[in-house]
Amino acid sequence: MSTGSPRPVGAPQPGQPPPPDHGLWLALAIVAVLVAGAILALVVGVRLISRSVSIHAARSRSGSKEVSIQTPVGDLHIHQGLPVDETTLGLPIYPGALRVKRADSGRVRMDLAGRNTLGVVAAAYETSDPISKVVSFYQTALGDRLTRFTRKDSSGRAVFEVKQRDEEKIAALKSDNGRTRIELVRIIHGPAEAN
Repeated sequence: MSTGSPRPVGAPQPGQPPPPDHGLWLALAIVAVLVAGAILALVVGVRLISRSVSIHAARSRSGSKEVSIQTPVGDLHIHQGLPVDETTLGLPIYPGALRVKRADSGRVRMDLAGRNTLGVVAAAYETSDPISKVVSFYQTALGDRLTRFTRKDSSGRAVFEVKQRDEEKIAALKSDNGRTRIELVRIIHGPAEAN
């Protein structure tokens, strides 16, 4: 018969190390498997996406630059230096104004898969006429279609805005070294495209 106090069942004997905590090792193993799985999924995802993205760049005979990027979520088309006229801009061009340089005009169209299109057409012009005369022209030409006019924004520009249901048109005018710079922009949202 022993004379000491009774020991609970499963308690370590004096001089023996405590039994290993299997719950801690199991939790560490699960975390390691999850981290390895996440890294593998990331690597596979990046490879799949990089193989499904296509980029094409070209220069047309007229000298314009064209870049198309196709992805699984949508396409982006950029045309720089294309001819732009009043029809594609949806705004009148000031009479006698000269286009700044071909690189200052272009079209961008973004098509999102299963969604609408966003198109932007832009061009810049200059005239030797004073800004006051150009402002008067756009006030008359835009008339009732004008939704907002800012005489001078933070950049010192006069800005005309025409907003309709699926498009916005902007004419921004700025005096620059005795000339008036005219920047025209048309933004189209929805199923319509920028031509």
